Amino acid sequence: MQHPVIEFYLGKRKSLEGFSLEEMWNMSDLIFSDGYFWIPWLLPITPFKNKEVVVGRKWNKRVPIFSQADADVFAQNEDIQKCYLKSIDRIFAYFELEREGSLVFPTKVLQDRSFWLHPAGHETKKISRLIHSLSVCGQFELAVNLQKLAISLGTEKGYIQDKTLGIWQKII
Repeated sequence: MQHPVIEFYLGKRKSLEGFSLEEMWNMSDLIFSDGYFWIPWLLPITPFKNKEVVVGRKWNKRVPIFSQADADVFAQNEDIQKCYLKSIDRIFAYFELEREGSLVFPTKVLQDRSFWLHPAGHETKKISRLIHSLSVCGQFELAVNLQKLAISLGTEKGYIQDKTLGIWQKII
């Protein structure tokens, strides 16, 4: 039996909430903003802990989390990687980012705005998870480039706390 997220990316199952991968790609930005159920399915992670950074399933024990072996299978499967990058592109669009290969850029809309992430909510935690997921799921170079851009945007355009910037610096 494969990990539930691997089966999800291969189209063999739906999320615990009953959504397929394609249905998640087509969700509105409002759902991406207010909902959290999509995060463990589109952005799988392995446990990661150090003194200042904790990424994992602190609140929801039902959320599937990868072992290193699961992450390796995910990273090495070409079909999964194509779907994963489509998920990443959808999430980037929500955050007003765009990708070319392993490079990440702010969209024109974001370039013209005075802020990046809203000071309320969990947007910065979503970025942390996104960076960590990329780093363990076969897209390390993309993770590094997103990390650099997030720190830059967080400094230039935001209400990002120093603690969060520190987490982003240490997450990979």
